[in-house]
Amino acid sequence: MSVRIPLVDVSGQTQELSAFDVIEVPMLLPVVYAQPVAGSATVTVSGCTVTAVGTATAASLSAASEHTSIRRIDYLVTTAATNAIASVRTTTAQCFRGAGTVGGFDFSVIASVATGASTSTTRGFFGLTNATAALTDVNPSTLVNMIGVGWDAGDANLSVMSNAGLVAAAKVGLGAAFPRPSVDRADAYKVRLFCVAGAAGISYEVTNLTSMTAVTGTLTANIPVASTTLSVNSYVSVGGTSSVIGLMFGGFVLKH
Repeated sequence: MSVRIPLVDVSGQTQELSAFDVIEVPMLLPVVYAQPVAGSATVTVSGCTVTAVGTATAASLSAASEHTSIRRIDYLVTTAATNAIASVRTTTAQCFRGAGTVGGFDFSVIASVATGASTSTTRGFFGLTNATAALTDVNPSTLVNMIGVGWDAGDANLSVMSNAGLVAAAKVGLGAAFPRPSVDRADAYKVRLFCVAGAAGISYEVTNLTSMTAVTGTLTANIPVASTTLSVNSYVSVGGTSSVIGLMFGGFVLKH
């Protein structure tokens, strides 16, 4: 008897695989990821090159809170500065929205603030940008060719942000259920961004892992153009106030 295994790819199409075809799944559904090793200062990476700003610091796994239950690594800037930033990014582009049957992606990242959360001017962004170089201490809403979740220095809550490179970024506020982190190693957020090849919009799903509150939606205006290539980029920064800062990085996965 021939065993057939259904596979739904990122375009939404179902393909029937035989047991012998399973080893070919990576060719049908390419995956890149970066996954912290629990209790270690190392990250397991596949399909991409990842670089970080900040000292990689092991974070112990425990049942004390949702934050500490996540396999994670902290990237810490321990010398106070007015332009301090901690970040993780891929050094090359990984995906694009595309056209026709080309393109599309399904991206998820878990991140938050590890240290310096009490600084009232912090900024943060977890998502995809056209930039592959290290970002600086700027409000994420000033970035171009990007989509993700973050907060500017004056924001009380997180927003979904996007920019097509021609006008000011769009910001969709997520409300009081998604506050900017203000306590070290307390909050944790999961951000998912996805679209099929050639889609007119990019959908999002944002989850506050502390309260398990989730919000979903789709952006169709002021999003990266179809041919703009995007890299993984997450950062937190001090917002011009002399302070330490640290990024909690819980890993990412990108299917395309």
